[in-house]
Amino acid sequence: TVESVSGCVRLGSIYVPYGTHTEYNDGLIHTKETIKQLETLAAASSSGRAVLLEGDTCSRKTSLVVELARLTHNKLVLLSLNQDVETSDLVGQWLPVKKKTTLKLTIIDLFDSIVKDVVLLVIPRFSIKERPTLLIKLKSVYDLKQSLMESSESE
Repeated sequence: TVESVSGCVRLGSIYVPYGTHTEYNDGLIHTKETIKQLETLAAASSSGRAVLLEGDTCSRKTSLVVELARLTHNKLVLLSLNQDVETSDLVGQWLPVKKKTTLKLTIIDLFDSIVKDVVLLVIPRFSIKERPTLLIKLKSVYDLKQSLMESSESE
């Protein structure tokens, strides 16, 4: 039998604590065979070890897992796997990318380096009264560079 018992669901002789997920549709009809299969699945999944379900196509493997998740209010993520699925499809991958070095990118990097050096090394040598004027001029040069970059990208 399937019954709710103080924060748990009892499937035959197995007690599984409730989770927090409740967004499921209607479940399976609980025949004796379904309850026995759910009890076996609950016992296996409660062990904390990986569980592999084998069986023919349409043999209720997925339906039983969905029903167990529904009964125990646990979130379930289904992944459709086949012989073409690679590990990298599941966990992602890092691919080497060859950075295109063009004259434009080299000039931009050089400009940014010069601006950084001016801010860190040159401006501190001026008096506090002169610094705002220098920063305003530097900002106008930087804004000009940004507008030139944007206009060249649109071409």
